[in-house]
Amino acid sequence: MLQGIKLYAKDHPGVILLDPLEPVCNLLDRTRSYQVMKECAITSEKGIRAVVPNFVQIDVLDIKENLMKIEKAGVSFPMISKPVIADGSDVSHKMAVIFNKEGLKDLMPPCVIQQFVNHDARLFKVYVAGNHRYIVQRPSIKNFYNTGAKDRETIFFLSNEMSKSYSASYLHKLDEDDDEDSSVYPDDKLVSDLLDKLERKLNLTLFGIDLIVEKGTGHHLVVDINYFPGYDGVPSAPEKITKYVHELLDESFKREQLEVQRAF
Repeated sequence: MLQGIKLYAKDHPGVILLDPLEPVCNLLDRTRSYQVMKECAITSEKGIRAVVPNFVQIDVLDIKENLMKIEKAGVSFPMISKPVIADGSDVSHKMAVIFNKEGLKDLMPPCVIQQFVNHDARLFKVYVAGNHRYIVQRPSIKNFYNTGAKDRETIFFLSNEMSKSYSASYLHKLDEDDDEDSSVYPDDKLVSDLLDKLERKLNLTLFGIDLIVEKGTGHHLVVDINYFPGYDGVPSAPEKITKYVHELLDESFKREQLEVQRAF
């Protein structure tokens, strides 16, 4: 499909691509996108890190081999299993929280195993549209601790349903021992610096990150990167995205006019 789009764009020079195709395709693979985030990790002046949780790709259903790979990658229980493909389809949203070795039988390769990090059931959708940036809070999965994890069954869920603004899953409800008032919110400067670095690395202008803030440390963890996200929750999102696209069209038109003037 990528080659077909390239040929079409070549045959129709008037078509404007909002972003280059290769980096867009990289974000359709979670392992690749996590590697990009790993290379963009930063630390604030206060010592707060913005990183991707430890991860590893699993390609076969071999518990012994997979356990070795997981341990080598520095991932411990509990952990989240995600499909490698991240194209926005229903399949790409099928995830699972795995609590013990027995739960490794529930893996569905090819998948990416990512360290689960307690974050007080708060997910922050960070959207980028050129120079415009937005942060929207969403519900997420509650905290899990080692107590009782040995006997806990794998939890399956759809990430897109879990993080909707109106979602009311039992998985959102914090345990009584958790102090919700101690929750920390994203640091604006750290997020801004991270987005600057990601934009340069990705060479993209329309993307989003799923960000959580680790309970206790305040470290910022990027658990997913998406191209052209829905911008749900952004006030007047359709109008703002349309305005940004028009800005790109105007810039393209000005470049064309300049080239015509130079030709004469």
